[in-house]
Amino acid sequence: RSIYVEAGHPFGASTEYAQLYARVGDWAQAEHWAKLGMESDAQESDQAYARTLYGFILGQQNQIEAGIAQLEQSLATVTRIGLEGWQRALASVYLADLLLADSPAYDPERADKLNDAAFAIGETASVHYGSIYALVNKTRIALAAGDPAQAVQFAVEAANRVRARDTLTLVREEQV
Repeated sequence: RSIYVEAGHPFGASTEYAQLYARVGDWAQAEHWAKLGMESDAQESDQAYARTLYGFILGQQNQIEAGIAQLEQSLATVTRIGLEGWQRALASVYLADLLLADSPAYDPERADKLNDAAFAIGETASVHYGSIYALVNKTRIALAAGDPAQAVQFAVEAANRVRARDTLTLVREEQV
């Protein structure tokens, strides 16, 4: 954290730590760091990114409605300020994921529209995780609709894209 603070970017430490703790499933620490990012005096786009992470983290803790509220707010912010790339794709696929959870908020039609938007961003702006995560969500929608053949096509396409990227994660670009 001190490196980020000394560089004048304390926000960067918050979101990096939130991501790292989320990757290992330490949701309490991930939530703590995402909240710090949301409360920072960073730019509105950076706060929206922290809010996207926070919504994702809440969803992973089965706090679906709270996660949806955070992701809707983040998506509204990135849309309002004109961010069409990775931040919009990320908020869209995470929101779609939560809309597909077994909860009163279940809304596959809205999730599919969000996936389509993220997929389009992924295809036109080389935001690969937008395309990949949207395909994973579309797999879930196809299965719920009783179309296993379509689900298999989406899942295979997503797997092939992950394999082609030679990376361990969807969002980060670390090489394996």
